Amino acid sequence: MEVSSLTGPIATVENLVKGLDGQYLNPYQIGLRNTKTMKEIYVDVEQLTPNTDHFTIDLSQEEQDTYMLVIAYKLNEDTLIQLTYYVKN
Repeated sequence: MEVSSLTGPIATVENLVKGLDGQYLNPYQIGLRNTKTMKEIYVDVEQLTPNTDHFTIDLSQEEQDTYMLVIAYKLNEDTLIQLTYYVKN
């Protein structure tokens, strides 16, 4: 799936993934990687509102650079969905 790039330092991400019941899925993992330094940042997905249509990524405390954002969802035990974005902080 093609997704647009995002601009930070605070980026709002549209949740594009719905489950079979029509409810938005919460990601089971969100990670960012600085494309220059390779520093990895993980987002605490437990803090996300359940079944939300969007969420916010805050990079205001991170180095200004470009980051690769990967959002991973589990539709069921056998189906993994990953979305990849570039974030310009």
